[in-house]
Amino acid sequence: PAADVAPAEAQRGGGGRIVVGPNVQGAFEEYRLDKRLQKALFGGVYRAKGLSTGGDFAIKVLHKSEIQKALDAKSKEFCEVPLSEIKLADEMRGNHHVVVPKEHFEDRWFHFIVFPLCRGGDLIDALKTKGTGFDEAQARGLIRQATRGLAHLHERCIAMQDVSLENMLLHVNEDTGCYEVKLCDPGQAVVFQVDASGQEVQVAFKGRVGKVFRPPELYEGGAYHATKVDSWCLGWSAFLLLTATELFGSADPAQHDPDWTLFRNADWTALFNHRPAPCSQAGLDFIFRLMHLDPAARMTATESLDHAWLADAGISPVIAPHEQWPESLRKKCRGPQVDSAQAGARPNRVQQEEARGQQEAPDQSFSGARRCAAMAALGDAA
Repeated sequence: PAADVAPAEAQRGGGGRIVVGPNVQGAFEEYRLDKRLQKALFGGVYRAKGLSTGGDFAIKVLHKSEIQKALDAKSKEFCEVPLSEIKLADEMRGNHHVVVPKEHFEDRWFHFIVFPLCRGGDLIDALKTKGTGFDEAQARGLIRQATRGLAHLHERCIAMQDVSLENMLLHVNEDTGCYEVKLCDPGQAVVFQVDASGQEVQVAFKGRVGKVFRPPELYEGGAYHATKVDSWCLGWSAFLLLTATELFGSADPAQHDPDWTLFRNADWTALFNHRPAPCSQAGLDFIFRLMHLDPAARMTATESLDHAWLADAGISPVIAPHEQWPESLRKKCRGPQVDSAQAGARPNRVQQEEARGQQEAPDQSFSGARRCAAMAALGDAA
């Protein structure tokens, strides 16, 4: 039975294998490892049940031997710092939209990092079920929550440097059944300094952080503002969430990406000729202000929260599919169908909690020539 649910194996010096599970003992309680959820750098992530509390958790199980290999290797393309979730946990705490571990323990072979379970997976998995992208109203709510988490981290002088849909988890609120976005995985994060006037100090270049859509300044190899890397990647991720289409592939000059050339030259008509109309004019303005070619001109995460696209107090929460609800909520609603009164009451409660900023005028969607004209008007923002 242990082999069926074991989270990981480690090579013994003599060629044998070490099997871990099905139960592992932490400082707070013992956990039963029920199911492997996905692979992870240096190991895997497993769904687990707390045997004392009955709570559901996700436990990241990391091979110590694989971590050591990474520490011994040096590459400008590999910028992960193992166990950053533990090292930065105290600084990351304090915001509802940032994941922090419940506890961490280890044995001779493995590190175990225990997190609350996010039943909705990550946003890239959710996007795969949407075909042509999220409805704009839903995307605004999800991106706003991620931006709140990012603004919190920047206030704590932490830049993630790897903002992406893969690193935005979907927690399901146990009382409302609504999604709550939580930023995760600070493996490439950096702690930056601020000067006497409170301005962010550039960090030294230590490698090409982020994913392939990283901003162009990272290909120059010099010092840079780390929070502006986050801004760029947030904008790119917002476009992907809205369209299920990459805005471009890579800003790496060596790749000669034709879509990047169009973006860099602000040739919006050609760039969007083979892409769907992404969103309203306010949404495009939001994306392009985050992706200004000049890092100094990009919106910060805090400024983004005041942008018209996110500041609307009327943005509604996104209700998770019923099958992702915790059993306690499904029982409360007496079966798979939720009556209209319940369906209306739940998001309204969360909406009141989420409301912030000034009321925005209704979005006006546009397409074709009107859309291209609006993009041209945003040329100075890119």
